Amino acid sequence: MQPCAYSVSRGLQCKSSAPNGRVISCHTTADAPWVDTGMFTAARYASLGLQGSELPAGWQIWVRDDQGRPVALAHAGRRTVCLLFRPDSLLSEPQARQVLRAALAFAASKPARSP
Repeated sequence: MQPCAYSVSRGLQCKSSAPNGRVISCHTTADAPWVDTGMFTAARYASLGLQGSELPAGWQIWVRDDQGRPVALAHAGRRTVCLLFRPDSLLSEPQARQVLRAALAFAASKPARSP
């Protein structure tokens, strides 16, 4: 298992796994910044996934696959979103593109100020 350099620099560890190019079932968590639309399918081409079960401080899981693994995560302080699926794929349903739109809006916004 080799860590993905981009993810490691942001506090996440990832691992390689096969197979590539598959469709996964996803569901939104309560931390997602949009109204839950139920289950949706998305394409996953990458062979990378998160390693371990605990996330570093500040990360929230927006979407999980049908096995409970995180596939969309966000860090509010860094305004960073990690998508481990392809919302732009023809294999992905429209809800996957909703995740991408939310991620772009989130990354472009300024973090809330502390009182």
